[in-house]
Amino acid sequence: MLVMRHGAIASQGSGGATDADAQAFIGRLTASYSTAELDAINAFFVGLKADGLYTTIDLIYLNFLDNITDALLNIKGTSFTGSNISGAHVAGQGITGAINTGFNPVTAGGNWAQNSALALYYSRTNSQSTSREFGINDGGSPSDFSTNLTRTSANQARWGINISGTAETTSNITDSTGLWVVSRTSSSTHALYRDGTLSQSASESSVAPPSLNMYFGAENRAGSATDVSSRQLAMMGLASGWDATQVSNFNTLVDDLQTVFGF
Repeated sequence: MLVMRHGAIASQGSGGATDADAQAFIGRLTASYSTAELDAINAFFVGLKADGLYTTIDLIYLNFLDNITDALLNIKGTSFTGSNISGAHVAGQGITGAINTGFNPVTAGGNWAQNSALALYYSRTNSQSTSREFGINDGGSPSDFSTNLTRTSANQARWGINISGTAETTSNITDSTGLWVVSRTSSSTHALYRDGTLSQSASESSVAPPSLNMYFGAENRAGSATDVSSRQLAMMGLASGWDATQVSNFNTLVDDLQTVFGF
């Protein structure tokens, strides 16, 4: 099968269907990628649609791509291209530092909602740290926020999505690498997943999200990047809430990408 990239034809060697949205994304890339890599991107789009995930997504950045321009492109289109605040990019690996998604859940008109919201990232760094891998926080008392601090000095994750006051605590976190997903699927429940497996589900009433742009690699606290992360992130994303099956299916698609790109 043949696909177009920058006006040139490349072989779609996997034998799978060519996805029009994948080809539009590929056409926006500025670096050169192998046929196997382009096939893997196409297959990722096909898989997202087959699993019913594509329409739920507001943005996903493939931070492992070969330059920071490509690494901050939104797979869903030209809206919400990431803006680099302090990020350092390494080709084939990811970004360390603060990224402004430009996505304000109050004004964006996207899929993220008070009772159905999700943030995801892929961490390549195992460390204890007080940094945050994503977040918005209105800075109030109590504060309304969404965030995840993946692994503290006490080996705890501190997380929550559309909550007020105090973050959830998940203990016995001895490895901060992998695909992390914080998902809310109702007004009363949210959950933390690592590599497609549930780490903790908690009962917590939702609050309306702050009217702030979501940051990755830091928390946007009342307009300032705080607790900037020292962890390298290979992927970032926002969507409506996913259940355990959807998170597991997405993890499988990420594993397939990782097999080809090696991040």
